[in-house]
Amino acid sequence: RAWVDARVGESVFEIGKPLAVKVIFENSGKTPAINVRTLQVAKLIRETPETITLTYPESNLSPGFGIIMPHGNITRMGNALARDNDPPIGTEGILTQPTADAIISKKMVAVTYGRIEYEDVFGVKHWTLFYFFLHVFKATQNMPEVRGWGCAPTGNEMDRN
Repeated sequence: RAWVDARVGESVFEIGKPLAVKVIFENSGKTPAINVRTLQVAKLIRETPETITLTYPESNLSPGFGIIMPHGNITRMGNALARDNDPPIGTEGILTQPTADAIISKKMVAVTYGRIEYEDVFGVKHWTLFYFFLHVFKATQNMPEVRGWGCAPTGNEMDRN
């Protein structure tokens, strides 16, 4: 059957640019995933990844006509500083030095999460929930700054069909 999950591809963490995150939706199954709908939220939070309430706004849901072939993928880009924040952070979703400092000091956390809905070729509906957050480790004398996206401790589930 089709087996679609999500992973974070590239991201941008650079002053003066959007805090962009690319999520890759990949079918690791043996048959196509049809009527694929993806939903991605990217935002900055002032909570820990464990305490955020995940909401899945319908306005972020793709139309649902996608097909992902076996071992194929589709991608979506999000900006953790843009429209999913209420109120928006910064102007036009651009990373500023104070916001970057808040992320590095762990006063704020960049997250991306969402939902995948699809059908397999047998007409069975499936879903997957995903949730990632940005780790930023400060530079030390012996090591440069390191950034990477990891799975949050909650919010990652899939159907059992």
